[in-house]
Amino acid sequence: MQNEATTLEGSLELVRTIGRGAPRDSARQRDGSRYYAGEVIADKYRLGTLIARGGMGEVWLATHESLKTEVAIKFSDDGVRSDPHRSATILERFLFEARVSARLGARTKHIVAVLDAGTYDDVPYLVMEYVKGRTLDEEISKHGPVPPARMADIIDQIADALDVAHGLGVIHRDLKPANVMLTDDHQGLTVKVADFGVAKIVRADLALDRPKETPPNSIIGSPAYMSPEQMRTAGPVDIRSDLWSLGILVYETLTVHLPFGGKTMADLIVAIATKEPQPLAEHRPELGKTFDAWMARAIAKDPARRFSSAREMAQAFRSCVTKTQARQPRTLFVPGLLAAGSLALAIAIFLFFKLALTLPADAPSPSSQASAPTLLSSSPVPLVEPLGPPALPSADSAPSAALGVAGHNEPTVNAAHSSMPVTPATPATPAASAAPATSGTPAVEPSASADSNTPRKGTTSTSKPKLPPKEFDRSEIQ
Repeated sequence: MQNEATTLEGSLELVRTIGRGAPRDSARQRDGSRYYAGEVIADKYRLGTLIARGGMGEVWLATHESLKTEVAIKFSDDGVRSDPHRSATILERFLFEARVSARLGARTKHIVAVLDAGTYDDVPYLVMEYVKGRTLDEEISKHGPVPPARMADIIDQIADALDVAHGLGVIHRDLKPANVMLTDDHQGLTVKVADFGVAKIVRADLALDRPKETPPNSIIGSPAYMSPEQMRTAGPVDIRSDLWSLGILVYETLTVHLPFGGKTMADLIVAIATKEPQPLAEHRPELGKTFDAWMARAIAKDPARRFSSAREMAQAFRSCVTKTQARQPRTLFVPGLLAAGSLALAIAIFLFFKLALTLPADAPSPSSQASAPTLLSSSPVPLVEPLGPPALPSADSAPSAALGVAGHNEPTVNAAHSSMPVTPATPATPAASAAPATSGTPAVEPSASADSNTPRKGTTSTSKPKLPPKEFDRSEIQ
C-alpha cells in the first residue's frame, strides 16, 4: 500500500509538471471560468467553448491538436488546488474511470469512451469522447415524459452497456438520467452510459488498478437512485443494485417523478427501505396497469425478487409495450368509425348543394317538356307558318304542339342555354315531302335551304318565297 501511494504521488507530480500552465489573468475570468477559449491543455488539447458548469467543475469542448478530433474535457472544481490529498484522490478516480471505460468501450458502443486523464494547474481533468446530444435528464426536463416505445429503445441500449460491464465484474453504482447520453441522427437513436468514476470491481481477477476503498460510513452514488442494500454501507452490493437504479430511472423518465422522496436524507432512506411507490397510472393514466408488474419486480426491496439481468429487464419492458399497442386499435375503433361516417356525410351534403347550384333557375320541369315545343339549335330557326287556309281542329282534339305555330303561347327554350334534356320540335313542310307520322300528326322536316323558310316577325327578307298554292286536307294536320 505504501508503494502504491508513493507511485501515485510521483505520477501526480509528473503530470503537474507537464500540465502546469501560466498564471491566470483577469481577462480569462470574465465569464467566471478559470479557463478561456484557445487555451492549450497539456500541450495537446485546445479549448473551444464551455459546455457546462456545476458544483463539481466544468466541461469544455476541445480539439486534439494532433488528431484534429473533438473531445470533451471535464475539470474538477478549483477547491482541490488547496487540498493536495483531495486532488490526488480525484485524479486516482479519473485514471480508474479511463481504464474501465477503455476496457468496456472495446466491447460495446453504448459506453462513453474516456481517452485520457491528468492534471492542469493542479486541477485534475478527464478527457472523454464528445457526444453530440443531450442527457436523458435534459430530455425529460425539456420535453416531459418519454413515450413507452421510445423508453423501450433507451432501455435496450442501457441494458447492453450494463450487461457488458456486469460481465466483467464492474458495477456502475451511479446510474441515473444525468449519466445517460442521447443522440438522434439519421441512424436513429443512440444511447451511451457515462461516468464510471464510482464503479465497483467485484472480480478479483480483473487486471485494473483499483482506487482506494470507500471510507466507512460514506455513501457513494446519488441517494435517490440507490438500492436499499447500497444505502446500507456495510451490506453486500452486486449487479442487482444497478438493476434497481435502472428501475428508478425508468419510473422517473415515464412520469417525471421520483418514486421515493423525503425532506431529509433520513426520510429518503426510510422511504426506499419501507415504502412502495405510487402506481405509474396515477401519474399517467394512459399507461394503465400493464407496466405495474414490471415496475414492482424492477424495484423490489428483496434483491432476489428482481430481474436477473439488464437484458431480461429490457425484454420484459418491450413485451409490456407490445401488449399496450395491441389494445390500442380496439380502443380507437368506434371513434374512428364515427369520424369516417361524419366525413362521408359532409361529402354527401357538399355534393348535393353543389349539384343544386348548377341547375338554372328557369329550367323547365319534366311535365312542361312534354307540352312545350323546343328547338335543338344554337342559332334561331324560323318557325314555319301554314301555307294556305289553316285547318281547324276538331272538337275532340287540341292544336298539335309539334307544329310550333307562331302566335301560340307555349314557351320555347333555346337548347344552347339549357342544361336539361329537351324534346326537339320540327317545323312543318309541304305535305308532298312529309312522311306520314305514326301518331297522326305529320312530322315536318326543315328544308336545307334557308329560302324555303319564312323569316321571324321583326326581320326583313329581300325576296318572298314563291311556292305553288296547296290546300291542306284536315286529315293531314290531324
